Amino acid sequence: MNNELRGRLIALDSSRKFSKLGIFDSTENPKYICFEKGSTPNGEVRAYLIRNPDNEEFVNRQVDHGDIVRLKGSYKTINGEVIFVAEKGSVLSKCEDGRKSPIFDLSSKVREATILRSNILKLTRDYFSDKGFAEVTSPILLPFYEGGDADPFVTLDKDKRELFLKETNELILRRLISCGLGPVYEIGRSFRNIGTNRGSISEFSVVESAIPYASLSEGIDFAEGLLKHIL
Repeated sequence: MNNELRGRLIALDSSRKFSKLGIFDSTENPKYICFEKGSTPNGEVRAYLIRNPDNEEFVNRQVDHGDIVRLKGSYKTINGEVIFVAEKGSVLSKCEDGRKSPIFDLSSKVREATILRSNILKLTRDYFSDKGFAEVTSPILLPFYEGGDADPFVTLDKDKRELFLKETNELILRRLISCGLGPVYEIGRSFRNIGTNRGSISEFSVVESAIPYASLSEGIDFAEGLLKHIL
């Protein structure tokens, strides 16, 4: 069997000592490097790095989040479980400022939330498609402000023209159905300069739709049907 494991480091305990490190190889399952005792999800290969001064230097000073690392060692079977015993670890490529980036936090909750969001978006698109809606994508940077009382994010292009980050899809969708295109919907990003706290965030995704000549009760029935379809 191969005497090397290579992959990107995606988890590192804050203590940086004798804890679980996770590396991901695109061709295989995620693998974990456990210092002394550690637990990993079922079905994944566990790897142990032999404790010595060189390996402690590797853990404490050399490796960090996002780094691509290589472990040299061999596979062994202990109590019926195949594990990888690494004699040496090295950094193949450093990831700039990786330890400060949440992108490498692939905990079970993050994985579940990512997959759940992907499935919800797929089901949402399926529902709208079955109802005869056209999906549209409107510009994020707009030359006009149409966010009501919400404060916009404002920027300038290279010609010093003022541009606004889109705060809502609603008015653009209304314009489309007034031009004869409909029904339509959009799953897009919205930006509102309201700060970030427990009750609000400045950037978020929103699903909005526009149906020509629909009544309030028809809109309510449609929204309830979407929720039932997703559930």
